[in-house]
Amino acid sequence: MSAITEQLGPVLNQESLFCLGGALSGVSLHHGVFIRGEWHNQAPIIFRIYAAIFGFVATTRIFYRTADPADRQASCLVLASFFHVLGMFASILIYRRFFHRLNKANFPGPRWASNRILYPKHFTDKQRPGPSEVTVFLPEAHEVLGGRQSECIKSEFYDLLWPERALFAARDKAVHAKRRKDWQYGFSPGAMEHHERKVLQWVDELDRQLATKAKDRSTVNATDYFLWFTFDIMGSFTFSKSFNMLERQRWHHIVLKTQNARSLLGPLTGTPWLLHIGVKIMPRILWVRDWYESVEWCQAQMLERLETGSLPGVPDLTSFFMRNKNGKSDPWLAGDSLLAILAGSCHSRGDASSSKPFDGGSRKTMDNGVNIGDYYIPPHTTVITPHYTIARREDCFVEGTKFIPERWTTRPQMVLNPAAHIPFSIGKIILIVHV
Repeated sequence: MSAITEQLGPVLNQESLFCLGGALSGVSLHHGVFIRGEWHNQAPIIFRIYAAIFGFVATTRIFYRTADPADRQASCLVLASFFHVLGMFASILIYRRFFHRLNKANFPGPRWASNRILYPKHFTDKQRPGPSEVTVFLPEAHEVLGGRQSECIKSEFYDLLWPERALFAARDKAVHAKRRKDWQYGFSPGAMEHHERKVLQWVDELDRQLATKAKDRSTVNATDYFLWFTFDIMGSFTFSKSFNMLERQRWHHIVLKTQNARSLLGPLTGTPWLLHIGVKIMPRILWVRDWYESVEWCQAQMLERLETGSLPGVPDLTSFFMRNKNGKSDPWLAGDSLLAILAGSCHSRGDASSSKPFDGGSRKTMDNGVNIGDYYIPPHTTVITPHYTIARREDCFVEGTKFIPERWTTRPQMVLNPAAHIPFSIGKIILIVHV
């Protein structure tokens, strides 16, 4: 018996050391690297590195299955890899459950909330739907998180287009301010006169289409018609090329693809790292294919427009950018062209990417955290302010869930707290056309 123990001892000790080393490496990587800073943009690279390492380990184990002692070494590598992942996930779960900054700030939530990624079904003034995410249903949150004096920045979700750049996705305030100045050329008083003439042309087209339907006593889907009207203006406004949906009375194929691609966003809003992995690594099938085709179509339209150069007649938004850059290429235009499609599709045909009670602004606190009402939200926390829900609070509006437009005209007594209603957002990083 002692002879067998002596023979197995070195093997057991070696395997134990590999297991311990793997577990400690997982814990160290979590505490020393992944909980510091943002890693969502690097998630596809990290995924590929892990896949390569595990692939190498699995191949080594298969190749040296009958060789000794190489077989023993390969088995130890398998154990080390397994315990590395086990150690990392155990560290993540323990940290989020007992030591996370939101726990210390009295945002423990249900026991599963610190680890889940989906939205809860019921809510009060505050919720913790994710590990580092808080949802606040207080009207004062709008000004604290998005006001002109706020230190908060846009959350990781806005890196959706990375590495492409777009005005709405610029999270750095200095970068956003610089790019915003470029956009101002396209919205100067003189430019707005040109844009107005384009809009009036499509107003006439909408009026003609509706008049024809009325003459024929045909029933129309008013939502579709007004959305076609909006998209046609958007295409003409950006590329001097309309989608012609009003004239054809059907949806443009790229708009439908964009809407399908947006269905990825809802379930993955709270996990931007997983969204990046899905979009950049998954095969181009289903929603991922629609996403890439939408991006490539927008880029192709912008390249075609840039090659065309100046056009006679009413200038479009691209022409103002070209004039401002003095003929130089603008690396932001591809992303901004995609913004036009994404922004337009946000409100079309029952957006599948959002759950209405939780659809709202997403901001991230900085080093000092923020105070919203009686709640302190610690640094580097994503905060969601659901505009839809806040704008329907009964303590802010009389019969807040009912459509009563007179509350803004002849019945102002129905508005108890106007801060709860921000249809065009607030602060320095709102869309320039809302200013």
